Amino acid sequence: MKCRTCWLIASLALGWGAAPLVQAAPSRVDVVRLPPVHRGESDFVQQASFAEDVATPDILQRMARLENEWEAFLQGHDTGGLEPHSHSSHPEPCVPERWARCELYAGGEIVVMKSRFANGAERDRMGEVFDFNMIALPRVWLGYWNPGDNGLRARYWQYRDDSAPTPAEPVTWDEPLRFMRLDAGTVDLEIAQRLNLAGWHLTVGVGGRYGWLDQKVASVDTDAFTSKRFHGIGPVIAVDMRRPFGCRGFSWVANLRGSLLVGESRWRDPYGVVDSDDIGSIAEIQLGLEWRTPFGARSELVVSGMYEQQMWFQAGTHFHEDAPNRQFTPDLRTRSHDVAFMGFVTSVQLVR
Repeated sequence: MKCRTCWLIASLALGWGAAPLVQAAPSRVDVVRLPPVHRGESDFVQQASFAEDVATPDILQRMARLENEWEAFLQGHDTGGLEPHSHSSHPEPCVPERWARCELYAGGEIVVMKSRFANGAERDRMGEVFDFNMIALPRVWLGYWNPGDNGLRARYWQYRDDSAPTPAEPVTWDEPLRFMRLDAGTVDLEIAQRLNLAGWHLTVGVGGRYGWLDQKVASVDTDAFTSKRFHGIGPVIAVDMRRPFGCRGFSWVANLRGSLLVGESRWRDPYGVVDSDDIGSIAEIQLGLEWRTPFGARSELVVSGMYEQQMWFQAGTHFHEDAPNRQFTPDLRTRSHDVAFMGFVTSVQLVR
């Protein structure tokens, strides 16, 4: 009787002490299923079974937090909407960062050029040649870009040179020396758009142009002269192409520009003036190398060297026919010829 009473008291004591332990133990263990790395399904089941055996409330909270962070990463909440393995999240090497802001740029060129003439237009009726030398000329431009890569730009260029005097017999007067003066220029105003196509950075411009070409044969010692001046306005189309290479800021450059001018021509000498409507066109090409580098705060310096050639179709004339009785003839007024300019260009541009 005494043994049974002692056994009953001991059982009640053990049950009372074990009750808190049973309540403190988790009734169910939630297992976070992490993606297996190079493991089979059986390995994952063994890993989950082992986690159930060793899991504690602190470890489970950390695993739940890691799971939430992983899901947020997959949904793009922490990466700005980029997928985890998206290549666009890594910047392209050697490509400068594009500024999402307005840009104002200005530049100038030193153009070293020489004029050429078609069909003997640089000769007089005695066969003497009016020879021109290479001269340095300026070209300037100013432009603006908005954040949408749309912009405006304006350009100005002028050529002016005199040939070396020649002692041959003059065209329409008896003087020992004479020379040819050539004055040409263009003023462009364009709207432009920047594009990227197959690794090329393109700038396409469309606008209007005013151009003129004044060709004159004059006497050194007197005011006697014979001249033709063509001037007109019309549309202009330009395509500037740039292809970067390497990681030093260098690019291949090719610029094309064409215009159609509608205006009038004026033939003049000391004995009279003749005006007529006329049409001319201009084609230009530049080929060369460009270098870009950061310059100061949020600015960029652009330096380039190029070969340039211009063709002015039907804008010039020739003076090797002597008009009878020093009067203009229909043949003289309709003999228009091409004039070309060729040379090398060094330009500097600042973008801010």
